[in-house]
Amino acid sequence: MLPDDIVNQINNLIQINLDASKGFKEAGTAVSDADLQKVFNASSVDRQNFANLLKGHVNRHGEEPETESSIKSSLHRTW
Repeated sequence: MLPDDIVNQINNLIQINLDASKGFKEAGTAVSDADLQKVFNASSVDRQNFANLLKGHVNRHGEEPETESSIKSSLHRTW
């Protein structure tokens, strides 16, 4: 079992990566250049993979990983 402060920090990193994944995905749909779309979409997948690795680490230690991006990030992307 991991200490709570470590779990909180990892969950924060998960949330940051989920936020970034969504942001890159939205950027990929907002541009018309095919090469730029590929870059943004690949970055989105990378961030999702990072989040999944961190989630697995938290799960292996019997803790509950973060599963959603932050409300603050959602508001920022909408703005």
